Amino acid sequence: MDSRSKQQVKDDLLAHLQERLASSTSSTAQQAAAGADAPEQRRVDDDSQRDEAGDLHDIFGRADAQERLDLKEARALDVSPRDVVGPGAIIELDGRHYVVGVPTDEFVSGGVAYEGIATDAPIYDVIHGLRADDTFSFGGQDQIITSVD
Repeated sequence: MDSRSKQQVKDDLLAHLQERLASSTSSTAQQAAAGADAPEQRRVDDDSQRDEAGDLHDIFGRADAQERLDLKEARALDVSPRDVVGPGAIIELDGRHYVVGVPTDEFVSGGVAYEGIATDAPIYDVIHGLRADDTFSFGGQDQIITSVD
């Protein structure tokens, strides 16, 4: 994969993460709005519902913060061509493509589906520093790194 193609994958990853962040932020705002009842609408169990809504707001807030961190890490990725697995590498394992350095669900770039692998993921410790055609064992299965770009 040439550097222009890798940059396009990074651009598509950033767009995907920005979309997720926008969705997360919208969910947090909707949860906050749902918990804001007018005083005349109070019922006996409103306090417990408000506490539960506050807990949900905290959960959504943490998810929002994680999305922001993932986006920041993705922006910082150096996607220059490489031949060993490390942050910024794009690898192929068992017919699936991964961007190393940022955790994310599936996104598409150039008609190819990619997912992210975080540097704190258990598999990263196993594949870090490996090259194309290297074999490794993970989860009781031997696998081959088909490509590293």
